[in-house]
Amino acid sequence: MAELYIVTYDTHGLSLEGRKFSQKQIMNALQAGLFRPGMRFRRGRVEYVLTHEGLMPRRRTEPEQKEQEPPEGEE
Repeated sequence: MAELYIVTYDTHGLSLEGRKFSQKQIMNALQAGLFRPGMRFRRGRVEYVLTHEGLMPRRRTEPEQKEQEPPEGEE
């Protein structure tokens, strides 16, 4: 049986979050215009983002660090 990817983020009006699809189903839906780039999927512990080329592992981004300002009174 093909490994299934779980939809974790979907921008469609009809949410597909939580539904499972094989990679072949995902690619066919992308070509048919049913899935859009930017959708996110998970398989195991790895999260993927759908692009025009296919599923790409999503990079874990560090929390954005705000510019650190020195506390008042210090320069």
